[in-house]
Amino acid sequence: MGPESYKILLTPDSNLTSGEYMARIEATCLGKPVKTEAWFRINSFEVSSMMKEFVKADEVVSYWVKATYANGTPLVGANITIERLVDVWSWTTVKEYNTVIATDVNGEITGNITAPDHSGEYNLEFKLVGPDGTKQRVDRWFRIRQMDVSVGFSDQFGESGLVFWEGDNVTVDVIVKDSATGESISDAEVRINVWPHCEFEEDKAESENESMGEGMGMCPPLDEMSGDTDANGVVSFMLDSEDIEAGFYDVDIEVDHYERGHVWTHKAFTVKLFDIEISGIPSEIYPGDNLTITVNVSNSTESPLPNGTFVEAGIQMLGMEYGEDMNIALEEGNLSDGSITFNLNIPLNATPGPGVFFAYAEYDNTSDEEMFFISIKGNTTIDVSDPIPPVAPGELFGINITVVDNLGLQMEPMVMHLRKIDGTIPMFEIESSFGPESGKETFYESAMYFNNESGNGTLHVMLQAQPKSGNYSAMMIFTEKGAIMTGPGKDDQFAFFNYEVIGDNEKPAVVDNLVATNMNSTGEVELEWSYSSDNVGVVKYKVYANQSAENITDVSSLSPVKIVGSLTNGTIVSKLIDDEQYCFAVTAVDAEGNENKTIVGGYCATPTAETTAPSVSLGFPSNGFEINNSNKDIISAVFNISADDGSFGPGVSGLSHYFFEISNSSDFNTSCTVNYTVKEPYLNVYLWDNIYMDLCGNGTYEWRATAYDHAGNSNVSEVWNFTLNITAVEIMFEHATFYPSYMPEDDVFLVNVTNLGAAIDLSVYDLYIFGNVEITEPITYGIESSQTLTYVVNGTSEPMFKEEDCSEGFEIGIVNRTDPDDYLAHRLMELNCV
Repeated sequence: MGPESYKILLTPDSNLTSGEYMARIEATCLGKPVKTEAWFRINSFEVSSMMKEFVKADEVVSYWVKATYANGTPLVGANITIERLVDVWSWTTVKEYNTVIATDVNGEITGNITAPDHSGEYNLEFKLVGPDGTKQRVDRWFRIRQMDVSVGFSDQFGESGLVFWEGDNVTVDVIVKDSATGESISDAEVRINVWPHCEFEEDKAESENESMGEGMGMCPPLDEMSGDTDANGVVSFMLDSEDIEAGFYDVDIEVDHYERGHVWTHKAFTVKLFDIEISGIPSEIYPGDNLTITVNVSNSTESPLPNGTFVEAGIQMLGMEYGEDMNIALEEGNLSDGSITFNLNIPLNATPGPGVFFAYAEYDNTSDEEMFFISIKGNTTIDVSDPIPPVAPGELFGINITVVDNLGLQMEPMVMHLRKIDGTIPMFEIESSFGPESGKETFYESAMYFNNESGNGTLHVMLQAQPKSGNYSAMMIFTEKGAIMTGPGKDDQFAFFNYEVIGDNEKPAVVDNLVATNMNSTGEVELEWSYSSDNVGVVKYKVYANQSAENITDVSSLSPVKIVGSLTNGTIVSKLIDDEQYCFAVTAVDAEGNENKTIVGGYCATPTAETTAPSVSLGFPSNGFEINNSNKDIISAVFNISADDGSFGPGVSGLSHYFFEISNSSDFNTSCTVNYTVKEPYLNVYLWDNIYMDLCGNGTYEWRATAYDHAGNSNVSEVWNFTLNITAVEIMFEHATFYPSYMPEDDVFLVNVTNLGAAIDLSVYDLYIFGNVEITEPITYGIESSQTLTYVVNGTSEPMFKEEDCSEGFEIGIVNRTDPDDYLAHRLMELNCV
């Protein structure tokens, strides 16, 4: 049994006056007395405040302070003094204000200050004096950062976005600029972690009767990568397609600079296996609604999935406890002509609050899912004034909230702002919302109470608009008065407030000098253009195309065929028909979504089929080389590509992949033939690392490489040979990385021991673990001298690998039983401590 926690409800005596108190708690645990103390404060009034927590140097920052009595009645005419701004690191006064403002009819004041001109952490100090002379202090912490960090994602063809296909190489571009001047910052150290979401069907519980149920969780990270920004303030990281399967991914980005400090941010993207399009999701859903939802499913070639493909659609409520059925509506069926329609009935007793609409498709042992955030309204005691006129970026605006017949609620001190795209909120918007530096959460420091003088509860609160133009939904959470916020729960109530932000409306400069630089590629045209400019900065380019004999002069009725990031001024448009003319146009889009659709120089081109096969020749190591004990861990194959098939990477004229064959026969058709495919080839491919483990022992082998371009043209290299001559022992694992938190009692791992040369008598050797784990007996006594053996190593009475073992990792070693200095082989075993 694990440790248990208990909630103790303390109700102070009503005769206590305002001040600071200490509560002593005495309990008995496992027969032993336990004593502890808890500090608390009784205020004669409650103070809530709001101000941005992450600001720029010299930025004008707005603040809002609200004071109420315990029953929610506003403190009208109370004096609030803005005293001073303090540097938290040195605790010195940066500026004295001593400005006194009286609270209005809502018990509120608003104002602004100018942030200091250098990075650091600061407190803005307020003092409130109530009508009875009672004083209370309020601090608002904020941080000035001198770096703006923007993050973009693109595929191997340079197309930017937040949704990619399984099989794409996803590039993460991190751009770092000075927040005051906009100048690029070089030599900033950037670290990223990519976290895939996992579906946990059922965790091991503490007893047979307990279950954790279903839910989404975080897997161990794919990898941690780091690099320094270049002269343009850019550093790029490529996520290999073999590492990213269909699903949702979170990316944590940390940036450090020796002069400008530290910045953390968070983004999310999606990888899809199918294209799941959902229509019919209303902007608001109420209990008792009957929804007609249509789901269309196609593959990456835009072909519908076959008839009979299984599809499931439904609505899940967020904030449910483990073990509860989160689905309030669920239907399933099969595709017909790539489509299926569902009727989802929302129960009359559905609890208002946040949820997820999902559609799941499964075909040929593969599956994918599309999800959107939704809100269920109605049947709630809470009403929010809606709508309001559009607001400016960052503007403070007030809303009125009314609660009926439920005066025991409080508004939690956090509001989440979610941006709508085409009327819906995609899941990557939710996933990139958590954390104060996301900029999507507003914190008030204290819960807010309803004024119940009129019988119904009323509350006036200020929201701060998001900094970018768009349509947003602000989610507010209401809990039992006095409760501690632990995140959305099933007993909480929710209110959603929709608003629109309209900011910069200046469009980027017209894109000109559009030309086609390559048309001799099957179904493709390669384009280039001149960079555009904008007052706030271009963030992407949209490429339009149609099959026409005339230049494009208006793109208002067209959808872009490609979207690329602002760092590139060219792309390849694919999926065209050879020998047919296409006309193209390119527009620039800024951070506010403004697009200049004026076309001054379209371009028309006709793609033709690519028929030239790439040439390939083998390079190092030379023909006839030998793999022996001294070089077996460092041998690599390097191949040369002639220039007659274009460059590496995207485009039909570029190389697609290489197919390597190694065999003990020149016809490459024996049982001892090993094949390897290398995608997106580069000049150096480490093909030979431990390849001898897959071969048939020592001897002579032939090898060759076949190069393929994206049009399917191929060419095969010459045939070279090499000799395998190893008299050693090799240790391999089925899994090279172990996670201590995921190795409970009786778990196993597999160790493969291979006697490559068959010249060593392994029967006098034992297999040991070296490291922090104390094992008094070897894993196995004696290793038989067969070619390959598999040993199953069981966990002991508790997990073999623990969190405290993470600092050093382990080695598996083979040691002579009678001569400890006779150490045949060893291999590191990494413990990944998350």
